[in-house]
Amino acid sequence: MACQKTTMLKRAFHYTPIQNDSIRSFNDTSFLALKKIPNDSLYIINFWARRSQQSLENRDFLNTYQPKNFQIIQINLDYKPTLLKSKISFKENDFYYKPSSFSIIDSSWNGLLPATLFITKDTIIFEKDRVLNPKIISDKLELLKK
Repeated sequence: MACQKTTMLKRAFHYTPIQNDSIRSFNDTSFLALKKIPNDSLYIINFWARRSQQSLENRDFLNTYQPKNFQIIQINLDYKPTLLKSKISFKENDFYYKPSSFSIIDSSWNGLLPATLFITKDTIIFEKDRVLNPKIISDKLELLKK
C-alpha cells in the first residue's frame, strides 16, 4: 500500500507564500509550516509537474472536485524558468515549490509523481503512485477521522 500514516503536528499553521514573478512559491521553511495545522482543518496537498501525466490528471480532478470540509493546495514541482515560459495557468490554490530534498515532504518519497498529502492537526497520510478519485479521497478522510 502506498500510504504512510504518521502522528505529529502540534505547531501553528503559519506560512508565507513567496511572491515573485507571477507564481507564488514556498521555500522549505514555509512548506514545513504548512504541514503543521493547529485546528481541525483538513488539507489535501497535491504535487504535480508537467512531466507526469498522472499528476496532471490529479491536478485536473482536484481543480474540479467540490471540497466540502477540506482545502486543496496544488504544488508544482517543475523547473521554475521552464514553468514561467509555459502556458499553464496558475489558480489561487497553486504554488511552486522546489524542495531541497523530497524527504522534507515524506521520508519515503523519491520525488516520483503523482503524490498527495492528506493533513489534519494530528495526522499526515502520504499517498503516492495513484491517480485520485472520489473513493480514494473518501477512504483517506475516513482514515483521518480515526
